[in-house]
Amino acid sequence: MSIVNVNAKELHLKISYFGAKGVGKKSSLKSILDFCIPQKITWMCLPFKEPIYGIIIHLGQILNLQTYFHIYHINNESKEDNKILIKGSDGYIFVASLDLKDKDKNHEAFLEMEQLLLEQGQNLLKTPLVLQYHKKDLKKKMSLNQMRMDFNKYNFKDFQTSHLKNSSVIKPLKCILKLTLSQITQKTHF
Repeated sequence: MSIVNVNAKELHLKISYFGAKGVGKKSSLKSILDFCIPQKITWMCLPFKEPIYGIIIHLGQILNLQTYFHIYHINNESKEDNKILIKGSDGYIFVASLDLKDKDKNHEAFLEMEQLLLEQGQNLLKTPLVLQYHKKDLKKKMSLNQMRMDFNKYNFKDFQTSHLKNSSVIKPLKCILKLTLSQITQKTHF
């Protein structure tokens, strides 16, 4: 998406949270709301087949431009909606549940994300991507080593997050914001 409005001196970037249903994408967005300054964030709901929730975070002035991140969760209910939502994304957070019973649906979602990226002409290895392993407080869960073997053969930045400690979702968000800004500044000369 990365849109530069020269007249308004604004930069707009798009981040998509991807993962299977029920792994923590929407709850991660809601947790982010709790940690942002209210004047700097907007919560929205887009009317797709299944409601899509998102936030817009105003980071202030970066590179002499007012910088806004539009952040959405992709719901995996409708492949057509997913194609629309993923289009133009500048970076991704893939959320995988550490819950043992979610192993298969994590894999299916990751394969779908890879396929959608290919259809959009994006190379997984050249696209800002962060992995968020969610629900680390569960007693019966997959190990970090197992998650890395399953999803992180390319050594993406990865984080374990808690569904009980909302603040843990801030680290993967900060990481993807930095990675995305870094890539945009390398590609674009303002």
